[in-house]
Amino acid sequence: MIASDVGRSEIERVSVKVREKTFYIKQLQTEVELLAGAETDAATKSELAQLAEKIRYSNPMSDEQLADIEDRITAKIAELKSSANKVKIINELNSLLDERNRKCKLLR
Repeated sequence: MIASDVGRSEIERVSVKVREKTFYIKQLQTEVELLAGAETDAATKSELAQLAEKIRYSNPMSDEQLADIEDRITAKIAELKSSANKVKIINELNSLLDERNRKCKLLR
């Protein structure tokens, strides 16, 4: 009984840790989907939808070593909300996401 209680505690601890590490990508995806839903220009809306899909299929695990690039991605998302040239920022975000995903592969 003691071993099963210890096992249950460990599973709960790992579950909380995974939830915290995957929250970043889920939050980004939600923000981009909201931006796509509010966009009136069809071409930009399509680009935002593609960006949301790219985020959806990105490595969901965050890491302390990715903090710098994740901060840059977050800043670009904030900039995207008020920018007139959204396509340029979307292209920059695509590059940043590619870089983040490559670094995630190195960390695993």
